[in-house]
Amino acid sequence: MKNLLFLLVHSIFIGCDNRDDDFVSLTISPILIGDGNLYGNGKENITKQNLIISSNKAWTELTNKMNSVNKVTDNFTETEIDFSHFILLSAFDEIKMAGGYAIEITSIVENRHDLTVTLRRLAPKGGVYTVITQPYHIVKIPITDKRIIFNEI
Repeated sequence: MKNLLFLLVHSIFIGCDNRDDDFVSLTISPILIGDGNLYGNGKENITKQNLIISSNKAWTELTNKMNSVNKVTDNFTETEIDFSHFILLSAFDEIKMAGGYAIEITSIVENRHDLTVTLRRLAPKGGVYTVITQPYHIVKIPITDKRIIFNEI
């Protein structure tokens, strides 16, 4: 009887479908919306931050701030976003006292329970020019309900 019970319990565990063990991390290819620098000397009132934008309201608020000094969104690949299918990920660096700085989203990896967004901040190479800048990078990805984690390299 003990052997029969053992076989029954063992068969149940072997037959369980554990799809989490089969999950393979995937690299997501984002669509670039815009990158570059703000030149408003901080008048845009955007702090150093990473944002997940999932609504037209939030997107309009951000683009209004970005355009408050210079019309930077004129250079975006698109400004009308279908938030029922996509979200935006953005990274803003701190205000810099010289040109040549940049920030970029270098990779987005979907893991079992989250999306890991990797950022890289780039310093100028060679001579720099004196101008106040604030680097930014904005991309579009398919909508997700997974937690999004920003990491810097």
